[in-house]
Amino acid sequence: PKRYSEHEELATGKFGYAGVGLVLKQVNGDIYAAEVFEGAPASGLIRQFDRIATVGGQEIKTDTDVNEVVDLIRGQEGTGLVITILRPGVPESLGFTLTRALVKPPVVAAQMLGDKVGYLSIRTFLRQGVSNEVNSKIKILSEEGMKALILDLRGNGGGFLSEVAVIAGVFFPKKTVLCRMRDSKTEETVTVERSFFQPYL
Repeated sequence: PKRYSEHEELATGKFGYAGVGLVLKQVNGDIYAAEVFEGAPASGLIRQFDRIATVGGQEIKTDTDVNEVVDLIRGQEGTGLVITILRPGVPESLGFTLTRALVKPPVVAAQMLGDKVGYLSIRTFLRQGVSNEVNSKIKILSEEGMKALILDLRGNGGGFLSEVAVIAGVFFPKKTVLCRMRDSKTEETVTVERSFFQPYL
């Protein structure tokens, strides 16, 4: 029920939690920081690829369920938390005292990578209005001189087909077939209805 509630809140854009702004990933049984949200309590302290050693004094052993670690890190806004990490190339463990704050995970992230190449990450299509965020980021990248784009959909679990159809209009010409859905009685074809497609030459 708790995970379903978060899923439902994300769909409406209301999802947020009190934490420190980390995305965790389990590799060979150990828990690592896969991403640190900019401006979050952990930003500037914990780094990507840091291994989580303890949370609130509790040792994070190999094969600890990643959701258990998430629950340890989250808590009441304004409360303190000590996280100890192991950093590649640093012989001693590092401890950080953080204050939990309201964190809203970014759904769309974008930046220029150099050589006129833009980068766009979309975490989910489950938030209503994500297409507007994508179009806004594409516009900014274009104004910064983007001529090619890397679209990162890793970890994207899907979402609203209506949002996907609008976003597809940035990348495909009008009337491009996106999918066909069929049951025993009917068949529906979803196409790009409104296109903003521009070939980057």
